[in-house]
Amino acid sequence: MKNLHITHPEDYTFDGKVACQNVIEIMRSVMDDFNQEDNVVSVKYDGAPAIVFGTDKTNGRFFVGTKSVFNKGIKKICYTNDCIDYYYSYKDNLAHILKLCLKYLPRVSGVYQADFIGVGDGNLNEFTPNTITYKFDNPPTEDIIMAVHTCYVGDNFDDMIAVPQSSLTMPGLNVKWVDGTVYYNEERIIEEAFKYSMDAIIDQLEIMNDDDFPVFKTKTAKTQLMKLINTYIREGRILNAEDLSKETGINYRVFELYELIANAKEILINRFLPCESVECFVNNRPANHEGIVIHHCGIASQDVIKLVRRYEFSRANFSNMKFQKRPVGVS
Repeated sequence: MKNLHITHPEDYTFDGKVACQNVIEIMRSVMDDFNQEDNVVSVKYDGAPAIVFGTDKTNGRFFVGTKSVFNKGIKKICYTNDCIDYYYSYKDNLAHILKLCLKYLPRVSGVYQADFIGVGDGNLNEFTPNTITYKFDNPPTEDIIMAVHTCYVGDNFDDMIAVPQSSLTMPGLNVKWVDGTVYYNEERIIEEAFKYSMDAIIDQLEIMNDDDFPVFKTKTAKTQLMKLINTYIREGRILNAEDLSKETGINYRVFELYELIANAKEILINRFLPCESVECFVNNRPANHEGIVIHHCGIASQDVIKLVRRYEFSRANFSNMKFQKRPVGVS
């Protein structure tokens, strides 16, 4: 499984009762201090682009690229600047970033994925790779700033499996590696609020049958539902269960369960505090980190979920025009 897309826990509501039960068990496990050996938890950085780099085992050459290295068709694997120009000549900013990564990233033997945060010059201490602006205590002097979060296991790009990492110590004096590790907030009120929210979810599930959950005949049908949800979030509308049920024909209890899981997620996010001393801003206003990523080792499927402050950051992302183009390293 590649780290190409990670699902919000509440979105599993539309995959049936068993999917909901599995996600609930993951959330319970990660809340429990005694189950941390089953979970890898890391801060979700809002970097861009996603950079995949390492040594291609098929030929022993170091490469950089985007997630396109995992394409089913043409795999855009860049070993040289000429390769970067060939694939990305029409994207000047991306090509420039890839060339910086090719020049400065350490020649590691494995394959890794990281978020590009910016370019350090010893003067700037604020960087806005996407929606969130990150402010460091001191201006980074390293040439590039990266938040590495995943390593890949496998002999070729088609069969590689993503293994999320909470923190990686990597060589390279030219790279500032942003620490994604967390420590646990021990406030009792978080545990009590989470237990209360879990009880409400279990009560809701007990009155629901398998037939209450939607069955999508095509992928397009589910995609349209997710677009509708995103429209509500983008417009700042309340996800009212009765309104959504009338609009979609899906049982209103499904949308009630969706909101209950989303509320539990918001509580769970507060369980984790980032170790790295980085201030966050959105539209020049102080903000929290976007969220965290959980890799749960005890379940074979649905084992990677993201806990994102969705109403805050998804809405900001929807309205962010900076996704089009922005100069490298400029906040």
